[in-house]
Amino acid sequence: MEPFAIPKSNFLPLSRVDGTKSAEPPTKLHEVAQTFESLFVLKLLQEMEKTLENGSIFGTGIEGRTYGELIEWELAKRISAQSPLGIAEALRKQLEPAVNSSSKIGETKP
Repeated sequence: MEPFAIPKSNFLPLSRVDGTKSAEPPTKLHEVAQTFESLFVLKLLQEMEKTLENGSIFGTGIEGRTYGELIEWELAKRISAQSPLGIAEALRKQLEPAVNSSSKIGETKP
């Protein structure tokens, strides 16, 4: 199996899958939702690795476990950023009204 090339532009900050820049900076809700999706993908990768006969593609020593965890986390972040599963978007849509209404509680109108 040959590795596939991933365009570098997909990993730039605020870039979208289609390569265009997002007009608005990410909010805290956006960052948290994206992190949650990355954690979900990380768990999928860890479960998939358990099915390997040798246990890990990174080795069984402390170095293999350490570097394996770091690589899996980075891979999970890139997978969720490049080809979103829709989990982050669903979380944002569901939680955005609650975040917006809670931010208006302490505001006073002039």
